Amino acid sequence: MFSLFSKKKRYTFRDMLWLTADAKFKAMHRFFLNNRQTESLFVLSGFQDTLTDFARRTLSVKIPFKSLRSLSEYKYERGIYMMSMHNFLSNPQYNILNINKLDRKIFFILLEHYPYLETDEKLLEKINNQIPNNQIDYYLAIDEPFFKQFGSDRIAGLMHRLGMKEDEMMEHKMISNSIKNAQKKVSKKISLEKRAGSINDWLRLNKVD
Repeated sequence: MFSLFSKKKRYTFRDMLWLTADAKFKAMHRFFLNNRQTESLFVLSGFQDTLTDFARRTLSVKIPFKSLRSLSEYKYERGIYMMSMHNFLSNPQYNILNINKLDRKIFFILLEHYPYLETDEKLLEKINNQIPNNQIDYYLAIDEPFFKQFGSDRIAGLMHRLGMKEDEMMEHKMISNSIKNAQKKVSKKISLEKRAGSINDWLRLNKVD
């Protein structure tokens, strides 16, 4: 569990880490099967390639979901909703505030940390300010591009030393701190962010190495 602090707000979320993307999605799908008929589950990513991969994997196990371009398309029904993080951030406030009429928690499943720290923090701020009754979980994997780019060896080594199996999840403050430190290093190198369809293209376009 990790909390992002500012002078006025405290944002709480979980960084949940697996050794592989396959294990991460299997755990996510189990969560969907247990909760999709009773909860509203929003799946967000800042990269189209990540959303396409999510859709492919989720449809392959026959778990239905809806793709939203705007929160105005959400009709307060239970189920799984896939949406671009950028579309979510650009959504007018009045559409989001209507969600507070719900008598249940809204779950947010984030498919990765966005590499640019300011954008990642804006997402947490928007969710927590406008949808207070929420649960935010980052589903992460060591073999995904962000971790490969910024040195996953230390965390992977720790997971192996602990004897963790592929289907076991690790949650530790060290992971959250490592991610945030990597995001800070990225942000220092960028004066004007360039968006991309995949995290690899994003790192290339923004000249992050």
